[in-house]
Amino acid sequence: MAEPKRRLLIVDDQRDLASSYKRALGDDYEIDIAVTLDEAITKIDGNRYDAVLSDLQLTEDGQEGYQVVKHARDRYGTRATIVLNTARASDDVNARGLQNGADSVLKKPALLSDLRKRLAEKYEQRQK
Repeated sequence: MAEPKRRLLIVDDQRDLASSYKRALGDDYEIDIAVTLDEAITKIDGNRYDAVLSDLQLTEDGQEGYQVVKHARDRYGTRATIVLNTARASDDVNARGLQNGADSVLKKPALLSDLRKRLAEKYEQRQK
């Protein structure tokens, strides 16, 4: 019997990018998409995800991704892999993302090979 797929929540206000990540990662994950902070919080509270990939900026000048990361970390503890994906990569953004509970911060658009590696690496570490 095949092992069940891991569950991934993609949080991004750019639906096209979220959909392309879903298509690219769909063989490995059962994927849900949220496009707003409220939708992400609701999905995190109502589901058990193995990984969360969140954009930093869900509104034009917001930084809601930090809230998504913190909420997911508070809800799931160390059981989930949490990756922050942002076009505004900097040392400050990296530090703040990690302080809020992200396992990794990737520059947007993240290469699929990097994203797969980060998600698998953290998941495998947690399985040991």
